[in-house]
Formats: sequence, structure tokens, C-alpha cells
Amino acid sequence: SGGSYGVLVCPPRRMLIRVTRCTISDAAVGILLDGPSCPRVDSCTIRNCRLAGVVAGGCGRCSSVGGNTVAACLGHGIVAEASSAARVHGNTITGCAAGAALVCGSARPVFDANTLDAPGGGRAA
Repeated sequence: SGGSYGVLVCPPRRMLIRVTRCTISDAAVGILLDGPSCPRVDSCTIRNCRLAGVVAGGCGRCSSVGGNTVAACLGHGIVAEASSAARVHGNTITGCAAGAALVCGSARPVFDANTLDAPGGGRAA
């Protein structure tokens, strides 16, 4: 806790990586997913991040961010950017100042069954 990233997943080639049952707090970004990987992030608790709870950028369709609790981030709870095609499902996102989720660039993630409760609103494009 307290560093730039809680978990950084950026392998140079396509790999299946799972991040599960972790607790991250007080990082700039809780979990950063990038590159051609197919990470799965589930059952994690991410709190008090300065920029975002989870950032998925450039990830493949098999990427999954599900069943996580993201709370009290100064930025967005979950950000899907660039060409991300992550499935973002079953997360509880509360109290994130900039909003629960942000989709930008050519991102085409699947958002389903998320509980969104943030002062900045729900999902932005």
C-alpha cells in the first residue's frame, strides 16, 4: 500500500494471469492491466486510490474484472481505455469522487451486473 500501483499486470505476450482475493489501499492505481494479456481480477478489495481503482487498457476479450469492491477512490472506480475489451461484471463501486466507471477511446468492454454508487455518477463515454 502507498505506492504507485497495487498490482501491475503488463506482460509482453498473451498470458492468462489471475489476481484474486487481494486487498489494495492508498495506491495511485489499485490494479493496472495493460498489454496483450488476458488477466482475471476477482474478489479484490481496492480502496482510497488517488487516480483509479482498476484501469484496463489494451486488454483482450478474455479479460475479466469481476466480483471486486472498489471504494473511496479520488478518481474513477474502474476505467476501460484504449482498445480494452474487458468484461467488467458484478463489481460494487462506491464513493469514487470522479464517478463509478469511465469508458474512453475505442474501449468496448462489457459492463453488466455492477452496483454503482458514486457521487460523480455512473458510466461516462
